[in-house]
Amino acid sequence: MSGLTKQEKKIEELKQRLSTARTKEILLLNQIIALKEKCEQCEKKGNCDD
Repeated sequence: MSGLTKQEKKIEELKQRLSTARTKEILLLNQIIALKEKCEQCEKKGNCDD
């Protein structure tokens, strides 16, 4: 037995899931920033579709 209780195992699992969620959040935020920058460039050029 590894010495971890069920509760400790659950805590470790939740920590891992939180870490994964934070990584996904950072990736999505980076995509949003990139899209905003692209949109701003198009607006400056005057060829914005919106």
